[in-house]
Amino acid sequence: MIVGDEFQNDNNGALKNIQEKLYGQSVSVIFQVAREQYITADSILEAKHPYIPLLIKMEFFDHRVLQSAHDTIAAAFRYKNQNIKQLDLFENVKEESNEYIKFWNDWLYDELCVLKGNAIFVRNVVEAVIHSSNERGYAAEERLHEFLVDYYSTEELSNNVSCKVSPQR
Repeated sequence: MIVGDEFQNDNNGALKNIQEKLYGQSVSVIFQVAREQYITADSILEAKHPYIPLLIKMEFFDHRVLQSAHDTIAAAFRYKNQNIKQLDLFENVKEESNEYIKFWNDWLYDELCVLKGNAIFVRNVVEAVIHSSNERGYAAEERLHEFLVDYYSTEELSNNVSCKVSPQR
C-alpha cells in the first residue's frame, strides 16, 4: 500500500497505518473472493475456461498487480468514513487500533460481497493476477483501476485517485 493523501482531509494516520499493516491480508482476500467467484461461474456454466486449473493451483501471486485496486478501495473506505472517531492524546492506542482493524475488515468483506457480483471486477482481478508482468495483465490492472474509480465515483475521490498503473515492476 502506498500511504498518501487521496482527498482533502484524508488525515487519519492511524487508520492509514492499519490499512497498510493489513495490506497483504486485504489483497489476498480481494483475490480469493474474485477467484472463488470466477471458479463458481465457470462451474455453473460448465465452460471449462483455461484459467480454472491455474486458479485452483495458485498458492501465491505478485501483490503489486492488485495494489492500485486495494489502495482505491482503502481510500474509498476512508472517504466514506471521514467522521470516524480519531484518537485523542490520552486514549488507548491499542483499543483504537483493534476498533479500526475490525471496522476496516468488516467493511472490506461486505464491499467484496457486492463487488464479486460484478463481472468487470472479477474478470480483471483474475486477469491481472494470471497475466502479471505482461501487457494483458497491465491492461487488466488499468481496467480494474478505472472500474473502481468509477464505482466509487465521488467527485473528490475520483479526481485524486487517478494514478495510472505503471507496467514497470
